[in-house]
Amino acid sequence: MGVNTNQIGEGNITNVVIKSRFTNLDLKASQFEGELKEFLYILIDFVNKYREISRESPIKVDDIVFNRSVIMNEVELLKANQEQLGVISEDTRLSNHPWVSDTEEEVKKMKEESEGTIDLGEPIAGDGGEE
Repeated sequence: MGVNTNQIGEGNITNVVIKSRFTNLDLKASQFEGELKEFLYILIDFVNKYREISRESPIKVDDIVFNRSVIMNEVELLKANQEQLGVISEDTRLSNHPWVSDTEEEVKKMKEESEGTIDLGEPIAGDGGEE
């Protein structure tokens, strides 16, 4: 239930193809996450019993969350994001942009750029600036 890296291919493949090739691995990871969560909750109970004996306050855990990363075709994501210009709110579009991690900060930077108050630095020789 892994990924055959020889099958991934070269060049630009779509995100749908990438996701389909990782499906089996994703299913196995989901199953493992469930088993690992169960183990961690048992471990936390054990630690809390020890802390109770030691007259310490218990550890409180609301939920255990695993973050996954997935290989994506960034060019395809950028094109899809650009096509949504004017169709959805700019806030939603920016929050789904692969290069934007903080939407509020990005909006602030965009306003500064449009007002001309942001310093973009001096041009580098050879990139169109004067030498």
